[in-house]
Amino acid sequence: MPQTIRRVAASSASPTCAGTPRTEDEAAEVMWDHYRTHKQQLVGSISESRAFILAQLMAGLPVEDVFAPFVKPINVAKSLALPARTPARTH
Repeated sequence: MPQTIRRVAASSASPTCAGTPRTEDEAAEVMWDHYRTHKQQLVGSISESRAFILAQLMAGLPVEDVFAPFVKPINVAKSLALPARTPARTH
């Protein structure tokens, strides 16, 4: 019966609530995958927060919520996504 209650509570929870806890290995894998995929949009100092990120992921928080404070401002992220422009030649 407690499992049924837990499932109902988890399904009605908001996306920012903790979900199923992860092991340290699972959290590390999720962290690495998200970092590798979104590296260009993340601040350079993120490595200083590795322990915090890992703990939050182990607590079951959604990966997007955990990494949200480490996303670069939108104007910086957009400039990194644009192709480099070469100056126009003048004759």
